Amino acid sequence: MSQNSRDSWKSVNILKSWTLGHHKSPDIMRFEKDDGTFTMSDEEIIEILSKHFHKVYNSNVEIDWSVLDELIQRKTYSSMNLPLSIIEFNKAILKLILHKAPGANGISPNVIKGLNDENKSHLFKICYDYFEDNEIIEDW
Repeated sequence: MSQNSRDSWKSVNILKSWTLGHHKSPDIMRFEKDDGTFTMSDEEIIEILSKHFHKVYNSNVEIDWSVLDELIQRKTYSSMNLPLSIIEFNKAILKLILHKAPGANGISPNVIKGLNDENKSHLFKICYDYFEDNEIIEDW
């Protein structure tokens, strides 16, 4: 180690930064115990949290399910349950971002966007059949 005290302290601070990360001390979780003192070990924290969660998840609370009848029913969007349309399919293809990594099937978005109309219609039929008939495609 250097004889210069400034260099020595610089070295000490570098070593501290490796253990503390970005020159800040680690956050230590503290909980107040029943006697008013704070936890000092992981075991004390576990004891307090286990008591808390045992009380929360094992409480016998009566539930009045009739309050659900008082809730205002929101509008149902049945249009979201319609079959896949060619317009929706083409919009999804237009939103694909070029030059991205291919998915698990190895097909890049560039290939899908580059399909001609005939091949797009074949891909649409495959997707439509899959979503409507739950057809299982072994190759995928």
